[in-house]
Formats: sequence, structure tokens, C-alpha cells
Amino acid sequence: NQPVTRTELRGRVFEADNSTFHAGARVFIGQGTLALARHDFAAALRHGTHALALDPENATYYGVVGDAQIELGMYDEAINSYQEMVDRRPDFDSFSRVAYARELYGDAYVMRILTMTCIFAIFAASWDLLAGYTGQVNFGHALFFGAGAYTSALLSLKLGITPWATIWAGAAVAMPETTVPIRRRR
Repeated sequence: NQPVTRTELRGRVFEADNSTFHAGARVFIGQGTLALARHDFAAALRHGTHALALDPENATYYGVVGDAQIELGMYDEAINSYQEMVDRRPDFDSFSRVAYARELYGDAYVMRILTMTCIFAIFAASWDLLAGYTGQVNFGHALFFGAGAYTSALLSLKLGITPWATIWAGAAVAMPETTVPIRRRR
């Protein structure tokens, strides 16, 4: 009686059926995510690569591999992994990863476009939640968004104040609008 190695056991499990096959990929990606949290980026890359070998169509797996590659300094490979993630599932997770990678590259134009895309995605999601699901019409989101943005931009442009300070000024200007009483319909 020879003991079964982990590799042999893994091979037997994955041969069983396709659902077990994808479950094995989820196990690998769970280990990869845990390795990222522990800052063991080489292990995260290894686990993510194993998960991709089992299920190359899952966008999340490309995200874990790309995160490990970024932390290991493999920037070109990370950009390719993030592009694969965007190609499979263009959503907030994939675009925020691309924005972070572009920030590291120093590509200010692309980073600004991606950052604004994420900001407007959050704005649209809040509008969808309020108007789409509850049926309430409220222009408060636009008011707060605009008042804060204009205050921040004008202080930065006209007075030369650093944006880190003008963000707080914009929030302070937008905050009183929340206390303006609005007559309720009956």
C-alpha cells in the first residue's frame, strides 16, 4: 500500500466530473486570495495560475493572477492579465485594477479616464438604486456631486490650493444641502 500523493489525488478528483473540475479551480483561487492577503505573492501567482489552467474563462482568476504579478513587479504580465479580465467581464473590479496598474505606470491620461469611469459608475449605481428600485425621483445626488466638484475645482484652479484640501472643502459645501427641508408630497 503506497500512500497517495497530493498530485495524484488532485488528478483523480478532477477526472471525476466537470463540476468537480470547476470546484478545484475555486479551491486554488481561494488559496491564491489567501496568499495575497498574507503577502505571499509568489504562492498567490502559483495558485492563480493553477486555477486558470482548470478554468481559463473565469475573469476573477485573472484578477488574482494580475494582483500577484503587480506585487512581484511583473507589470507587463499584470497588464495582460487585467486585459483578459476586462475582456471576460468588464465591470468595476476589472476597471479599478486597470486604473491601479496605470497609476503605477504613470499613465495620467488613462488613469484619469478610468478614475472618472469608476466615479460615474458609482454615481449611476446610486441613481439606479434610488430611481430604478424605489421609484423615487431625487436630484439630490446631482446637487451634492456638482456642488462638491465645482467647489473643489474652483478652489484648486483659482486659489492654487492642493486638491487634498479642496476635496474636504467640497464635501463641506455639499453637506448643508442635505439639511435643506423638502416638502413631502401627499
